[in-house]
Amino acid sequence: IASGTETEVKGVLEWKNPSYVPKVSSRAAEWVFTPERDDEFETLTGMAAITVLKATPITEAPTVEPLVYNPETTLGSVDLKGGSAEWTVGGKEAAVEGEWSWKDASEVPSAGKSIYKIIFTPEDRENYNTAECDAEVSTAKAVPYIVTPPEAKGITYGDSLKDSLLEGGRANYSETSEISVPGSFSWKDGSVKPIAADSEKTEFDVVFTPADGINYSQREAKITLTVKKAEYPPNMPSSIMNVGEDKGNVDNVELPENWQWEEEDKNKTLPYDTPTEAVAVYVGEDKENYENITV
Repeated sequence: IASGTETEVKGVLEWKNPSYVPKVSSRAAEWVFTPERDDEFETLTGMAAITVLKATPITEAPTVEPLVYNPETTLGSVDLKGGSAEWTVGGKEAAVEGEWSWKDASEVPSAGKSIYKIIFTPEDRENYNTAECDAEVSTAKAVPYIVTPPEAKGITYGDSLKDSLLEGGRANYSETSEISVPGSFSWKDGSVKPIAADSEKTEFDVVFTPADGINYSQREAKITLTVKKAEYPPNMPSSIMNVGEDKGNVDNVELPENWQWEEEDKNKTLPYDTPTEAVAVYVGEDKENYENITV
């Protein structure tokens, strides 16, 4: 409006310096009004109050190298690599300098794929907010180290491994670590039946199962055990046998499976009502596993 009148003055109102990028601390910016009829009216300038809010950068989260679970490793000791932060300044995308950190650096990452919060802190704190985003962390289960394998209670031939109680044994986080890993030992295949020849020689597999199955995997070890011979073979004949007089001699007297008469006794005659001594021998394939194989 022309001074002292109601007449509208047409023209262009614009910022005096359109390329100027105000900061958060800026409180005003200069404008300029250029009339269409500049031969009659003067160009005007003035200041306009402005409010500039802090910008929150657009971020791309950094990456994290795969980890192995360690109860003493916190996120604070895990490196954040790469990542970026940007914002459009003056019509152009610009990188925002700053650094990344874990929101909770004291947290211990558990095994598996997990999402943790990270913080981007810009160097220019005056004009930018901190930004928060997610980082995926892939953590493998730790494999315990068997410090001391368990001891197996002795068994007798015919028993299976599950009949042997496992006692003791200890596992740590690693060979050089003193961090104890609670858990229990069991036979890998409890149905196996060792023979006497296996005693203190053949190694059998045991499995350590950590109490914390989320962060630790199982670990196998090999141990031996004592296998005693059994006292008597199966189907052992009675030491006294009553037979019919039609048998004639010892060899005609039937014995249980895997038993036979000693060669020197087979042809002995069996007089009526007269005791005859003869030796029966166990000849089964597993005869080496018994203490007493004759009767």
